[in-house]
Amino acid sequence: MNVAIIGGTGNMGKLVAHLLKKHGFVVYSIGRKSPDFNAKIKKSEAILFSIPFSAFDEIANNLKKINLKNKLLVDLSSGVSKHLKKLESLSAHIAFIHLMFGPDIYNIKNQNVVVSDKVADKRFAKLVDVFKKEGAHITVSSPGRHDYMMAIVQALSQFNIISLARTISSAKTNKKELEDFSSVTFSLNTEIISRIVAQSPELWASIQFNNAFFGKILEEHVKNVKTLAKYASAKDYKKFSLMFENLLPFWKEEKQIEFLIKEKTRRSSIQKKSLGALGPEGSYSQQAALQYGAHVKPIFFDSIPEIIDALNSGKIVKAILPFENSIQGTVLETLDGMYQTNLKIIDEVIVNVEHVIAGLDKKIPAKEIKYIYSHPQALGQCSTYLRKYYSHAKLILTPSTSAAFKKIRDEGLTNTLAIGSKLAAHIYGLSTISNDIQDVKNNQTLFVVVSKKQTKRRLTFTLFVIDPRNDKPGLLHDILGIFKKRSINLLKLESRPSKEKLGSYIFYLKAEIAHDDKRMGHVVKELKKFGSVTLLT
Repeated sequence: MNVAIIGGTGNMGKLVAHLLKKHGFVVYSIGRKSPDFNAKIKKSEAILFSIPFSAFDEIANNLKKINLKNKLLVDLSSGVSKHLKKLESLSAHIAFIHLMFGPDIYNIKNQNVVVSDKVADKRFAKLVDVFKKEGAHITVSSPGRHDYMMAIVQALSQFNIISLARTISSAKTNKKELEDFSSVTFSLNTEIISRIVAQSPELWASIQFNNAFFGKILEEHVKNVKTLAKYASAKDYKKFSLMFENLLPFWKEEKQIEFLIKEKTRRSSIQKKSLGALGPEGSYSQQAALQYGAHVKPIFFDSIPEIIDALNSGKIVKAILPFENSIQGTVLETLDGMYQTNLKIIDEVIVNVEHVIAGLDKKIPAKEIKYIYSHPQALGQCSTYLRKYYSHAKLILTPSTSAAFKKIRDEGLTNTLAIGSKLAAHIYGLSTISNDIQDVKNNQTLFVVVSKKQTKRRLTFTLFVIDPRNDKPGLLHDILGIFKKRSINLLKLESRPSKEKLGSYIFYLKAEIAHDDKRMGHVVKELKKFGSVTLLT
């Protein structure tokens, strides 16, 4: 099925596009001003809207020029009633899908997804089925009930978080002191605050300003806050305790908060030991880990070989490693290390690489910069920018992009800049001089999650490693013919030295075939005629 995602170039749109493509949909990700906007809309059976509230009316009005009568229109926002009413003027087939998580969540198993009720459309059923297959929890709702619940779950809860963030920020303390004095409960609060305030204010404003139910709920909440403040100021324990008694009937069936906190702490402790990533903090590897699982806190290592050693020694049970960049190609340390130690790919994560250049002083003249620190791939990805503005500076290689930011901060290097993620610049307190400095804007890195033990596979590809016994004319042609004969698409082909003797190579082939595909047995059997075969998935 062909699907157009308006706003598909944004973070949430990219996540939805990734999921749909994974399940065989043809996806057109289009921005509001894409030159081929109309053509892609016309080619699509379903159109998904992943756009800000402020842009919705303009987009809907522009679409009136196109015949959408038989197309399925699906709103992905959090305020669906208003949007669906607008979409009704464009098509008889309308629905909503609301993902109750952010675009930094990659593994959506057990995440909540709310979808339209009473939609008898096979196309909509196919879309919802994608989230079911990914293990999401599906809740069916009417638009009105959805918006009422969002007034509580989103608008009210985020209003409280933002208010709490403001109060704490104006208090006479700092982040380090807060951490030193935090209980587990308070730490949960600060984690949520950090997540909320790091995102666009437009997002939270649209949720609170555009929900028709929020006004009355907020009035009631303000009244409750004032009442509670009155009890506290008067030290009126009788009324304070009576309030708790009145709350108990609603909340008594919930699990005890202490149990939840202890369980979350236990899981975090296990996860902290279980996932290795290239550090230090602020790396793109950390960003990939966040996309893989929002609550996963990786243990950081200085290099890819160190991560692989930790996996082999049992210090960690999984690792997230950079595998391939859309500009610089394969990360050979990862590829060779996986084969040499027989690691298995159990999942993959795609990270959008958006480099910034930053230093201790934003105002330092470019001519005074003597050194640029970063990982070799990042420096290569920003070569045009560097030649234009810092051709006189010496490029210094670091094990990771975040290591560059950390070095500048720790050593107080005023004549040096670092290239890496905006997250790293924020963590290490450097001032950003310029954003999005990479040569190619559509710059992505594929990270693979690897383990010594193979788990249940969700991958749609297989990575073969073939070590030929005897070289001969046409060897590679014969190997590739095995895949052609069975109409299996090859996604990647790479040769690497076998390290046994000069001129001896092994072949890596990434093929579009799942591990449980009925053709797999025949492929492996025929490949073994040419040498040893190892599967890294």
